[in-house]
Amino acid sequence: MTSLIRRATLLTAVGLLAASAAMAGVPSTGTSTQPLGISLVAHTGGIADGVAIGGSTYTIRDAASNPVANSVVVMNFSTCTDVRLCSITQPAGLFVNCAAKTVSAVTDASGVVTFRVVGGGLTSGVAIIAPCVSVTADGVALNTIRSSTCDMNGSGGVTSADITLAKNDNNTNPARTRSDFNKSGSVTSADITLLKNVDNGTGSDSSCDTYCP
Repeated sequence: MTSLIRRATLLTAVGLLAASAAMAGVPSTGTSTQPLGISLVAHTGGIADGVAIGGSTYTIRDAASNPVANSVVVMNFSTCTDVRLCSITQPAGLFVNCAAKTVSAVTDASGVVTFRVVGGGLTSGVAIIAPCVSVTADGVALNTIRSSTCDMNGSGGVTSADITLAKNDNNTNPARTRSDFNKSGSVTSADITLLKNVDNGTGSDSSCDTYCP
């Protein structure tokens, strides 16, 4: 009986080790660091605006909290009906699939990847009031995040016209995600201030030349 118990214990330990090894390097939503949303930016001279609200960073880790290098992280905008991705002028390392309406990038040795996506709004699209960007890492589902858009009308870069649209959202549809730049869940005066700062800067004076269909 004692030998049987020892054998069963050994088999259990081997099984646990095998399971642990199998999970190593597999992204885990529970241990990965994930942002609440992303703000699409405009550009100047083909360079994406470096404004702080435009960067969304993921740190991908496995179940043991080890960083996962070279993990392919994909943002899917297919259900974001008031957003258009730019098919060109994206930062190096970002890859746009217009047909799938996705943007992908690869993590570095520390499991870190930052998205700074050039795009614009679609004023005729259905107003989105909930997180719509689904995110995966190596095919593993992560969170679904909010999508805001600095260049709301998709024309002329970020201007006072975009600020007017954000103010309208604040007054009439504060749940609309396109104007929620601080990802708080509602549009407030703080979001209007953030967009004004983008307008006053020098990095978003041009809209995308070619949007994904």
